[in-house]
Amino acid sequence: MRADAPTFANLDGLLAKIWLRDPETNTYGGLYLWADQEAYEGYIKGEVFDAIKANQNLKNVESRDFGVFEDLSSITMPKLRAV
Repeated sequence: MRADAPTFANLDGLLAKIWLRDPETNTYGGLYLWADQEAYEGYIKGEVFDAIKANQNLKNVESRDFGVFEDLSSITMPKLRAV
């Protein structure tokens, strides 16, 4: 996965990816923060996600789109800042 990190770092509109793992259940994933809906949709329809889905070493690949409670998030994420 380390070799894939630069690919994600250069995705248009991706503000952050938090890499998740549970080696006991062999479950891996990521929490993605996109600049906007258009950036997310571009990723889902793009080459990187297509390559992930086509990887025979990965099973049950999926993406879920969640909205943001902006008012609540503004209270709990003041430590995040754009760079």
